[in-house]
Amino acid sequence: MQSNKLNVGLLGMGRISKKHVEALSFSTYGRLIATCEDDEQVLNSMSVESRQLSVSFDELLEQVDVVSILTESGNHFEHAKKALSHGKHVICEKPLALKISQCEKLVELANVNDVRLFTVKQNRYNDSVLHAKQHLDSGDLGDLIALNSNVLWCRPHDYYDQAP
Repeated sequence: MQSNKLNVGLLGMGRISKKHVEALSFSTYGRLIATCEDDEQVLNSMSVESRQLSVSFDELLEQVDVVSILTESGNHFEHAKKALSHGKHVICEKPLALKISQCEKLVELANVNDVRLFTVKQNRYNDSVLHAKQHLDSGDLGDLIALNSNVLWCRPHDYYDQAP
């Protein structure tokens, strides 16, 4: 029986890639068929299965329907632009790009090439966000005319030390 799953490639195999590999292992929509990692140290730390799938970015683009962009945030725009220009769906870790004009360009490329462009927003499932949404949806807060939110995010230095 032929599978209807989309072929997915991961571009960048840093810390977050483990979450993408795990999600794909449970997915009924996509399957991991290729990875791309240029950093020898990261490549050597990857699982044997992921290492066996490792190809160049150009080879990855030839093999997949979807590219998950997991590279450093300063590279997201160029990587997404290349994937979209090759007619690939893109899932991109945040931020999508560093400038609004770049985001607009990516949306335009997705539309022109009739492909999908997604940004990972995993924090929408945090308890505080779900709590706020529940109150917004229920009308408990009345008719809102404006909303201001400050998100104070603090990560200890050892968080940043976990990956180069």
